[in-house]
Parts: sequence; structure tokens; C-alpha cells
Amino acid sequence: MKPKLDAGLSRSYVLDGLTSMMSGFFIYRADFSSELLYINNAILDIYDCEDETEFRELTGDTFGGMIFPADLRVTEENITSQMSENSGYDRVSFRIRSKKDQIKYVEIQGKLYSSPEEGELVSVTMSVLREEEKRTFSNRHVFMLDNSSRNYILNTIDKAVKKDFIKIYYQPKFVTSSGKLCGFEALSRWVDPKYGMLLPGEYVPVLEEYNLTHILDRYVIRQVAKDLANQIKRTGKSIPVSFNLSHNDFLSFDPCKELIDITAEFDIPRDAFQVEINENTLNADPNLFKREIRRLRDSGFQVYIDDFGNEHSSLNTIREYEFDGILIDIGYMENLDEKSKNILRPVINMSKGLGIHTLAKGVETEDQLEFLKSVGCEIVQGYYYSYGRPSERIPDDFPMNVDAASKVNGMAEVGFGKKDPEISFVARSDLSETQRVFSAISSIYNSIYLIDLEADSYKELKANYAIHRFLGNEGSISKVMPAIMRTFTTTEYMEAILAFTDPKTLADRLSDKDYIEIDFVGVINGWTRAAFFVLNRDEQGKAVKILYTTRIIDSSKKTEMDYKDVLVDMSKIYFSLFHIIFGTSEFIPLILPEELRDRLGMNQQPYELAKEMFIENYVSEDYRDKVNAFMDISTMQERLRTKSFISTEYYGKSNKWYRIIVTASKSDEKGNVLRASMAMEDIDQEKNEQADLEFKIEHDALTGVLNRNAYEKYTELLKQSDMSIAYILLDVDRFKQINDTYGHGIGDSVLKKLACYMRNEFRLSDHIIRMGGDEFCVIMTGIEDKDAQMLVDKIYAINNALKNPRSKNLPRVSISAGIAFSSQGFTNDLYEKADMALYHTKKTTRDGYTIYDNMLNSIDYYSDRA
Repeated sequence: MKPKLDAGLSRSYVLDGLTSMMSGFFIYRADFSSELLYINNAILDIYDCEDETEFRELTGDTFGGMIFPADLRVTEENITSQMSENSGYDRVSFRIRSKKDQIKYVEIQGKLYSSPEEGELVSVTMSVLREEEKRTFSNRHVFMLDNSSRNYILNTIDKAVKKDFIKIYYQPKFVTSSGKLCGFEALSRWVDPKYGMLLPGEYVPVLEEYNLTHILDRYVIRQVAKDLANQIKRTGKSIPVSFNLSHNDFLSFDPCKELIDITAEFDIPRDAFQVEINENTLNADPNLFKREIRRLRDSGFQVYIDDFGNEHSSLNTIREYEFDGILIDIGYMENLDEKSKNILRPVINMSKGLGIHTLAKGVETEDQLEFLKSVGCEIVQGYYYSYGRPSERIPDDFPMNVDAASKVNGMAEVGFGKKDPEISFVARSDLSETQRVFSAISSIYNSIYLIDLEADSYKELKANYAIHRFLGNEGSISKVMPAIMRTFTTTEYMEAILAFTDPKTLADRLSDKDYIEIDFVGVINGWTRAAFFVLNRDEQGKAVKILYTTRIIDSSKKTEMDYKDVLVDMSKIYFSLFHIIFGTSEFIPLILPEELRDRLGMNQQPYELAKEMFIENYVSEDYRDKVNAFMDISTMQERLRTKSFISTEYYGKSNKWYRIIVTASKSDEKGNVLRASMAMEDIDQEKNEQADLEFKIEHDALTGVLNRNAYEKYTELLKQSDMSIAYILLDVDRFKQINDTYGHGIGDSVLKKLACYMRNEFRLSDHIIRMGGDEFCVIMTGIEDKDAQMLVDKIYAINNALKNPRSKNLPRVSISAGIAFSSQGFTNDLYEKADMALYHTKKTTRDGYTIYDNMLNSIDYYSDRA
């Protein structure tokens, strides 16, 4: 059992030691103020401040003031997301500006703990990044979109919404004149078990590129509806929430119908939903958005145009579209100079004259707010008031009568995720200030020992159970230190750690230093950082009392000596792993499947023998030459000189897909690869997921036929051929009337049936594509105008099936079609010709077809459609 920590001992040794630590340490309040309660001398050194007075002036005595302004937003979101999920945060990196106007890169770790007197506090350690660590600084802020991470997003989006990796954050909106809360914007954050916190700018562009944003947006809408329903249940009120819809959403599903259904399902008013559509999006399909915006507004949903005034903005947007408000592009707030102000004044005045609401995003300063007030902008949103909060913090953090006066000292509120009141790092109410500080320190270090070099003794202040059981509460440092290091250190680091912890040389090594540290791999916790801090010196300056600490550090820090420590983890990914020794042309097995291990054993063997046995027994006939060339040891060294890894995929005898990966694990000073590591990975599921993803990207979710993505792909391929083409464009007659009369559910069923009949009539080689809404096209190769009757028969067969539905739940409907031919492969004017023929059918008879010829009046067509 640990001895009670004496308050005097704590004050004279521990707190003094914390003050003299070379590693920065501070404590701040976990509330909106983020007030700093304690800093050690190392923090003053990091910020180049002479004393605390200078530091307070530099930072405003708040945690937020310590952060370089440009990094504040990302840092706050990173901390908030981690705090929402846990009771602390790890490896948060940002920049600071010191008193000497130097930009430094730092990394912090924080732990949330409770103080009966002070409430919830956060204890933080800070270190300045080394030069080589600075180069990875951007990686800690941004999820770098290499091919593997892009594929990860695409392959994981379905799982992310199913497993609730996507979290909804709500950023409040305020009435500019009064500061009263008037709504929220729903923001998505992907809290991934592999990559941590991902911001929309990291995954939304990937989803947009592959037209998969509808998966995310439909999830957001449903989650917002759930939160609104809970808000109404708790408070009896609802505050409007806005969310963004993309072009792909309107092609992939019916947003208006879905919003109607969801508001009915959750019993929430339709005016609680506000739809935001980016101004650039409108240009993609003006006719579609005119129709859909009208439907949304007629159904009771408000529509706002987002990013109004961006580089592609046009006043035609205000003239051509009917909407409720505009959201001024955030770029104006980021650079609110006189030119920006002169642009915004007439835009806001014009909008007010037309009865259009105006909202400004990205408001961060009082100057920005005062300008917006002066020109009559109605609503503001930004970090001046608050950043986004997780759904469980709404509406508790924002009561219905929120006022701008609730802000303290002009600082934006800083909040963290709710903490279970049962969880507390400090349970006793009689702890002194010093003991509370020590409690905060204890939450970061996994062992702390007070060492008296003169008495050759140690006392345990904190330790995990395994070390406590080995060392007890106290003992002789010279007798115990070597023994514990031999027990808890891996072989590779034994010599270095024994030298570092040698009590006989500690005083000399600390003669001109207050702090020394070393990183090593421990048997229990993996990568660990051990450190000695000087607490007290004698009159000659010799270190007498010191603090010994260990803490677990980032597991991503690995060297070639780390392989044995991660074999267990790697075995979950790779079914085979071994080293290739180029000097002797041998391999060292580390992980092998049972059947291969029975044949080769686990001893060092000739590489060529193992390679031949592997290819013969595990690689299918079609891939043997490919795998043999890839595994050729005579060329492998050169291939690895310029690449971090090489890989290939093959189909195995077990009818599954596999990947071989080779990476250099040891090189000489000239860059010659001396040793490589080869891993075999089962990727059969990945291949299947990729096939599913490719199908999803190219097929319409409602009808199962090809979509516009596929249209672009296949038409580009067909342009390279000189085969004859038949192009059929068709749509459902009076489809809007069907939706209005029977509902969108029946309308969807009609489209599904139409797609089914088209698949029955046309060949497997024909491209059946849903162009959007109720418009479909069929592209047939090898068909000439002399085959027109065959196409007409197919259209009549489809029409006959639609007019005589087998289900009593489906109405009688018909289609109209336009047909165009090309004898010289696919040409860009085929769609225009077929559309002109379809328009002629709709204008004359409907329920039929028209074959394009030069006699069609294109002037009437263009004038009617203008």
C-alpha cells in the first residue's frame, strides 16, 4: 500500500521539481474562460518571457491566447473532439508566437481532472518539436489524401454512417443587432478509429469527386432530425438547423420528399429545417435547381444560397432563383478590407430591398461584427461567439435567450465534452493546492519516484501495479535500479537504458543540466520516455534530490529494432512476414502460415528455395510469372533504392486475392539496401469492397441502372471507336403529375419498373443510363438506322407494360422517346439530336417516339426551351 503523500514533501520537492522541469507544464480551467492557473518555468522559456507578468500580457492569461491565431480553430476542434470522446487529448500540435516574435512548433498532451474547489481542470505537458518533427506538422492537422487514405474514405463511408463515426456538431447563429440565438448550422466531423478526427475539408472533397456525398448528407439530415426531436422533448421549443445539400444529392435521391418524410416521422415542424445550396452548385443544372428549390420552399422548408459572392458568383443568382436568404462567402470576413466592404454594402442593401435575408459566416472579431451591424446584415455566425459543439451539448450550452453579453472579456467561449461526474482524478475534498497539482501530473506519468542520491534511496510517488509489486514503496536505488531495468526493458535497449539510469554517474551527468531523458522500448508499455529532473542541489551545485518519471509515448515511433515488439499486431494484418538478407541471399521467417512453417521451419533459409516453394504451392498458374519477377532478389535492391516500398497483387490457389509488400528495413550510409521485410496480406475482402464501391459509383441507387458517372466514362470510351451508334432518350409522360397525385413513393416505383422493363428489352451490352429525374438514355453499339423498327418495337413493348401494370398499386403511365443515329461512333451532338426528337414527341403526340432528322425545327426547340 502506498504511503500517504505528505503535503510538505509535495510542496518542497514535487512542486519545485515541476517548476524546474525542462518540459513545459501548465493547468487551465476546462470552461469557456480557459483561464491559466499554473505554469512552470519551462513554459516561460518556450514563450521567451522573463516572468509571469510578461507571459500574462502576451497570452491574456488564457490557454486560447497561447495558440497562434491561425491555428486556433483547428486546435480547438481537435481538442474538443478528443475531449468529447475521452477525458483527455494526445499529440495535439500547433504553432505559437513567442515574446521575441519567433514562431515555434509545439505538441501538447492534456488530461481532464476534477478539483472540489476549482471544478474541472486540464493538466497539460508541452514540448517544442524537433526540426525533423516540424516536417510532419501538417500531417497532424490535416488528413493527407494519398491514394490509400482516399480509398479508405471511399471504402469506409458506409461503415462510418452505420457505426456513427460521423458526429454532428452545431455552430450557433445569432441575430446581429441583439446577439440572441436564432439557429444552428449542422457540421459533420468524422471521428475515425484509425485516423482520429477528420474535418469536412478532408473527406467531403473525396465524396464529391466520386458522387457519394448523398450517403453523408442523408445521414446528417436524419441525425439532425433526431436531435431536433430530443430538443423539442426537453424544452418544448425548436431552433432552426441548417445543413448543406449538394448537386449529387438531387441526382441520387429526392431531398424534398425525404425531408417531408423525416419531419413527419420525427414530428418536427418543417420550418425547423433550413437547406443550404452552394451557389456554384446551381450552375451545374439550373433547370433542376429552379424546380427543386421551388418544391422545397412550397413544402415549407427555407432555402439559403451558400458562399454567395465567391469567385464564380453572379447577380443572375438573385434574379433567376427564388430563395429565402444568402450566406455571404467566408472569404470576405477573412479579408475584410475596404474593397470587400464596398462590395458587401450594396449587396446587403439590395438583398434587404428584395426581402432576402443575409447571413455572414466566419465572424471572428469585434470589428467584423460592428461593420456587419452598420450595413444591416441580419445574422452572424463564427468563432467570435462560438465554434461547433457536439449534439449532446445542445441546447444546454445555449439557452433560448442567449445574449452576446454572456461572453467574457471579448474571448470566444471555449468548452469541452461533458464528463461523467462519477469519473474523477481527485476524490478527496481536503487536498491542498500542491496536491491537486501533483494529481494532475500523476494523470500523465505512469511512474514517478523521488530519489535521494546522498541517501541512495527512492520513494514511490506513483507506479502501475506491475512495477509497484516489483519495487514496493521504497528501497535502495543502487540495488534496485539495474534489476528493474533488466526486467522491464527489451534486449535491444538494455545497454543504453542501464547506462542512462546508472546511479553512480547521475550526479555528474546532471551537473550542468536540470533535465535528461531517453526513449526506449519497454516490455509492458512499448515506447516509453524516461527522465530525471533535478529537485534540489547542495551548496556546490551537485544534484542531491531528483525526480525519476516514465510516461508512454507515441506508439508510431519505431526503428528497425522494433519489429519483434510489433509482431503480434502485424500478425493480425499479415499472414506471412519475413526479412530478406541481400548479402547472403537468405530469409529470416518471423510470421508464417502453419502449412508453410511445416515445410520450411522457422530457421534462416536460402531465399530462392523459399520463393520457389511459395510460388509452387500458393500462387495460381496465371500469376506465377508475375510473382516470380516481383520476388526476384537480384533486382529487388535496386527497385527499393528510390521507393519506400514495392508491392504486387496475385490470385492464390485458394481462390482469394493477396498482396505482397516489400520495404527496406536496413540500409548502409550510401543508401544501399542491406535488408528488406516482405509481408503477405489477404486482400480478398478489399477487392470485393472495391468492386462494390465501383458499382456504387457508376450505378443509380434507386433504379440500379448506370448513372451520370458511367455516362461520362463510357461515352469517352465510345468516342475512340468507329462503330455505329443508336442513342435513345426517353422520359415518363406527365411524371410531375404522377408525383403530385400519388406521392413520390409511387413515382419512385414507376421509375424502378421502367428500369426493369428496359433491362428486359435491351441487350446486356447496351448502356442503360438514368440521366436524372425521370430521364433515361440507352446507348447501343452496332445498330444502324436500318434497324430503327427493332428499336421502335422495344419502345412499344415497354409502353405496353407500363400501361398495363400487374400491380394494382401502380398507375397506368407511358413514355416518350427520341432516337438519333451515328454511323461514325459516338459524337457529342447525339444527346442534342435525341433531345430534340424527344421534345418533338412530347410537344405533339406523347406516348410514342420520334427519329431525328434534319427536318426537325431546331429554332422552335431552342426558343421554347430558352
